[in-house]
Amino acid sequence: MRQVRRNYLRDAHPGGFFFEVMTYWAFVDGAPKETSQAAYLVFALEQIVETLVQVAENGLADPTLPDKIISTRADAADLEHATARLTEARDLAAEALRDEDDCASALKWQELLGLTTEDEEVFPLPEYCNPDGSTKKSDALPGALVSPAGTGRYA
Repeated sequence: MRQVRRNYLRDAHPGGFFFEVMTYWAFVDGAPKETSQAAYLVFALEQIVETLVQVAENGLADPTLPDKIISTRADAADLEHATARLTEARDLAAEALRDEDDCASALKWQELLGLTTEDEEVFPLPEYCNPDGSTKKSDALPGALVSPAGTGRYA
């Protein structure tokens, strides 16, 4: 979630701690039983988009202090902007999860998570993928019994 927020909202409000608490509530309230990190990220994004709409009206409950609300410098326009951007992120993540083509899926995850942070590449494409999300031509000879295998980790 942190990387999605950094990539999609940049320095806009609400800030990172606010998203950490929304992520906490997503998992407490939603009790997901997903089978992959990708599915958990899609789940969290779905829950946070719903939560942002509620937060704009009711505030965000503090999980450490009963009946207290966590404050944010975000105003209604900030929350509306965050909701719109994270709705796009949610849709992209769901599309990447559904995509059966590893390379096309990986390119969508890369778009979602960003290309780099200050010091490292965030989501490198698999070696068998071209930068445009297509699969590289196989090095296998025509009629070969085995083709280069993918890892299947993107969907």
